[in-house]
Amino acid sequence: MKNTFPFYLFLFGLGMYLTQAQNIITNTSDSLYNLSRDKDLPVNQRIEHINTAIQITDKSILKLKYLSYKAAIYGNNNKFANAIAVSQNLFNEAQKVNDTFYMAKANYKLGLNYKHQHIYDSSYYYFHLANRNFSQIKDSLNWSKSLNNLGYLNYINGNYYNTEKQSVDALKIVPENNKKFKYQLHMQLGISSRELQDYDSATTWYLMALKNSQTSIDSSNTYNSLGVKEQYLGNHSQAIHYFNKALLIETNNTSNQLRIRSNKTYSEGILNNEMAISDLVALSQKRFNNNDLLGSYSSTIQLVKLLQFQNKNNEAISYAQKAYTLAIRINSAEAKIESLGYLIDLKSINNTEARQFKHLVDSIAKARINLRTTFDKIQFQTENKEKENLQLKADNTEQELLTKEAKTRNWLLAFGLLALCVSAFFIWRRYKSEAKAKIQIEKLQREFHHRLKNDFRSINSFISLVQKQFPNTEFEERLNELKNRVTSMFKVHEMLLKEDDITQIKSHPYLFELAQNVEDKYKDSNITLLCSVDKTETILADKAIPFGIVLNEFVTNSYKYAFDENGGEITIDFKSDKDNHQLTLKDNGKGLPKDFDIDNLRSLGMSIIPMFADLHNGSYQLDGSNGVCLILTLPKKIA
Repeated sequence: MKNTFPFYLFLFGLGMYLTQAQNIITNTSDSLYNLSRDKDLPVNQRIEHINTAIQITDKSILKLKYLSYKAAIYGNNNKFANAIAVSQNLFNEAQKVNDTFYMAKANYKLGLNYKHQHIYDSSYYYFHLANRNFSQIKDSLNWSKSLNNLGYLNYINGNYYNTEKQSVDALKIVPENNKKFKYQLHMQLGISSRELQDYDSATTWYLMALKNSQTSIDSSNTYNSLGVKEQYLGNHSQAIHYFNKALLIETNNTSNQLRIRSNKTYSEGILNNEMAISDLVALSQKRFNNNDLLGSYSSTIQLVKLLQFQNKNNEAISYAQKAYTLAIRINSAEAKIESLGYLIDLKSINNTEARQFKHLVDSIAKARINLRTTFDKIQFQTENKEKENLQLKADNTEQELLTKEAKTRNWLLAFGLLALCVSAFFIWRRYKSEAKAKIQIEKLQREFHHRLKNDFRSINSFISLVQKQFPNTEFEERLNELKNRVTSMFKVHEMLLKEDDITQIKSHPYLFELAQNVEDKYKDSNITLLCSVDKTETILADKAIPFGIVLNEFVTNSYKYAFDENGGEITIDFKSDKDNHQLTLKDNGKGLPKDFDIDNLRSLGMSIIPMFADLHNGSYQLDGSNGVCLILTLPKKIA
């Protein structure tokens, strides 16, 4: 026993030494880690400290922690390629020890750094993986952050419906006490609802964001967003009210103050403030002097819109050209398209700029289609895998039920009652699901109408571009007629977005605005437009376009051919019963020539009347003996 005592004493001493050595290593690596967190140090020194900490630690959990922070140092200092490389290394190390948390963190960091580099397909892929990882380990904060980033990527790709869905999903799981992140989600929901022209929802989200704002900048940004939303609605007095609130709160951030003042000044200009033009010029210059080129561009675009509103087109052209120059400097394709679009509207664009406009529009459209296809593919692959897992679970459940049924035949009646209850439950669930699907379909339809409206507006811009290149008067008149026809279709989609029921639109504003559009082109004060349409009348959406185009052709022909220098009247009436819509158009002009035959016309004009009547199983009556009277009747449903 005496001979073994020194041996045991030696083992005890060795154990104490190794434990102490281990503690020294851990303390040293932690000290180096803390040094790397000192943001006053140069980046290369911080990286040196964290690298040493990684090398000397022998604990896998500490190594993962240090690698994660190393990726953060690179990312926060805009060294995104380095951050991506370290994040990939972090994922590999976490995978070796099967650490799901750090695998999820690595995927999140990869998504974040690819987003900063504008590589959105890779960013979406890694955020999608991070979303699944964090949901598996029930990390609600990081799970909701992943959903928020997926929503943002859908937003910049114009898929506002998916942005809303993913942001709402994130709100459901974000920790209740995390007001800062809830504020970000509410703001993102407000902006996406505004883009979908769901202004009531946008207001609700912004007010919720206001309740969760943590700083004066948060509050002023929210009031500014409420003001911008009111500008979209044309409520400039209310917009100014919100901008004033934002300015009262924001007293320190110069850049933010200038942005809010610029928005406020634009609304004041719309309300005829004489100083608005000069104030916007000064604000644009101040933002430029502060190296805020994007802000200077925004103020300049507001200046263009205000000058165009005041019919000061020559000045508007000058500032639109300045905006295009700024767009080139900030290298923003969207800004280039916007400024060139105003130059097209103002008929001041050369062939090179026109080709640039078309190239940019085509490039962005193609990029968005490709990106959406990639997003959908990632979503499909994940959902397909989840469906397979659910099916496997369902198959196992079914087998268990069959086995239990074979063993418990005496409980057949009880199982029957249970099955009846389950059936009732699923019927109820299906009813709730269909109600939810109806709301989602309606949102998708609104987004569809929103995109069609923008497409028709782009077509009108291209027609304006062609008009500039071919100054022939007769050709310009033909193109104006074509623009009016496109406007007939554009107005339908524009008005549908404002209606609660997107299957129909109000007849009076639609028909009268189309007629006024023709009136504005001819500017003949001796000709009077009379609209006797009842303001409660509505037109089904699929019948609005044929009625609009026919009205456009009739009123155009009346202005061109029906009257002499003494002028006259054009009357519009519209009525409906339970089966049919009926449009009546009259003028008290010269009437039709004796040899007029609507079935043998060479021009497009009036020949579309029998075409639409036949296409929609309707009928028409045309009388040219005392002025011209046209009655077009279309059934509400095609037989």
